[in-house]
Amino acid sequence: MLNMVAGLICANGAGAFLKNLNLGVLGNSLTGLLGGGLGGQVINAFNGGALSTLADTPAMGTAAASGGIGGAAVMMLVSVIRKKFTT
Repeated sequence: MLNMVAGLICANGAGAFLKNLNLGVLGNSLTGLLGGGLGGQVINAFNGGALSTLADTPAMGTAAASGGIGGAAVMMLVSVIRKKFTT
């Protein structure tokens, strides 16, 4: 859950910062949620499921960072693909 929230926040931040890749609030939010969830799952797979419980602060930081990076990355990827097919 923390991954997805971080993904949403970072995707909207990246959209505001990178105007040419902005998908709008709804597009940034949806891709951020998706990317945040995917980013969290990837890190969780590499950690052997160690992040399944967020009882300690380092795990929460890792979850937030992986979700944020994943959210921003998926938002930018979707934007680039969308621009490629619309031009």
